[in-house]
Amino acid sequence: MKTIFGLFETYGEAQAAVEALLEHGIEGDEINAIVQEGVAKSAMDVNLEQAGVAVTDEVGERTLEGLNALVAGEKALLVPGVGEIYTAGEVATLMGAAAMRGAEEGSGLGAALREFDVPASYAAAYQDAIAGSGVLLFVRTEDEKALDSRQYLEKHGGQITIVGD
Repeated sequence: MKTIFGLFETYGEAQAAVEALLEHGIEGDEINAIVQEGVAKSAMDVNLEQAGVAVTDEVGERTLEGLNALVAGEKALLVPGVGEIYTAGEVATLMGAAAMRGAEEGSGLGAALREFDVPASYAAAYQDAIAGSGVLLFVRTEDEKALDSRQYLEKHGGQITIVGD
């Protein structure tokens, strides 16, 4: 298994990358995201309170897709040094919980990323970017699909880091 991280400057770039991943056979449960609550809310044309209670991906007349569908039903986590973030996906949710636990010990999101084998320099850069308006996407997938995942993340502007077994 490999984990391909892509750091995006804008929500729109990350949204396009998620749509490309899904379109090309990467499963939704392989995709993770961490994004500032305010960044997601300002980028989405959706009432997130309605989306949070929806059983389907439909909100009113609209169907949520891509990154919007991943983060819409999430509850924001307050992570010191980063602010309120949405974590979507199994691994991102674990990272968010670790970041909140670590905050009590004076660490936080950077330390949580390092727990998942992200090199320290990248973990610090990711934390700083997320604290701003960046979006961190990552795909945990089989080695055979890792190259394709990297290609779609890069094509849409992602700065790539690969961590793998």
